[in-house]
Amino acid sequence: EIEITDSDGDERLLVFGRLELGADPDEVSDQLNRLARSPGPPP
Repeated sequence: EIEITDSDGDERLLVFGRLELGADPDEVSDQLNRLARSPGPPP
């Protein structure tokens, strides 16, 4: 479980899953950007 905060400091989403340790930072950033653009689960 990874908490991601946006520029306002609000928790935008929780990512359930795994990011590979040692993965390319650009690749991880791209994954997070795609997730951030995805609609989250309903509250």
